[in-house]
Amino acid sequence: MTAGHAAATFILLMSASRTRRNLLFAGTVCVLAAVVAVAAIAVPIYAAVDAANKTKACEHEYTTVQGGLNAYMAINNLSTLPASASTSDMTTPVPLYEKIATATNPSYVPNSQTTWLYAWTGEGKITSISARPDGPTIPNGCVVYV
Repeated sequence: MTAGHAAATFILLMSASRTRRNLLFAGTVCVLAAVVAVAAIAVPIYAAVDAANKTKACEHEYTTVQGGLNAYMAINNLSTLPASASTSDMTTPVPLYEKIATATNPSYVPNSQTTWLYAWTGEGKITSISARPDGPTIPNGCVVYV
């Protein structure tokens, strides 16, 4: 191999190495662009689904508490019960939750504490839902049906 031939081979190898680096860089840029594009689509969808799920959770808890009040009044043959200004405690002023439920002393809601605060009238109608100081805010769309 001559010196000229060796120099040409070296230049060819260096050129191929540079081409590989350029292709690697271009490939990396394409992959990053794809990741950014997927994130740009996925993040807003996740946020919308998360907000909808929070609203559904609030509505579910609201209907559970209202159903518990209705069942408590019906089973105990009551037309009124102690009103609540704002509570998340389902054991007082109306005992909707019983830790050890029995046939004669049932539990009308599944938990002793709710995520949000509820106010109801003496006729057992929920009038408002509000956030607990240590809890999440009320999701948009979670409203009391009057």
